[in-house]
Amino acid sequence: MKYWQLSVCLSEEKELRKNFLGDIDLIKHGRDDAPEEITLDALSKSSEKFFVLSNNYLRSSNVKASMLAEMNCSIIETITILEGYKKYGDKITEVFDYGSLDLGSL
Repeated sequence: MKYWQLSVCLSEEKELRKNFLGDIDLIKHGRDDAPEEITLDALSKSSEKFFVLSNNYLRSSNVKASMLAEMNCSIIETITILEGYKKYGDKITEVFDYGSLDLGSL
């Protein structure tokens, strides 16, 4: 995972982001690979959760129930961000960038 991707994953958890990324200059170093042990440790401490949906998409757990009803889909599984990373790799950042990840495209 690149530093910019880890930053995106931790963007809602300011203290965690600060602890693991400190004052790293993302303009200079954002495209550098973050050490795997830092990535795993940071994601293991994150409270972020994902939903695996019946339409084969991965979404943030903060999606509203009314939106799921409109999409005519249901929650199949709730996973941690670390589980998501271990299953789908750095593609999980698409959940933050685009709102979802099409698991059928992997």
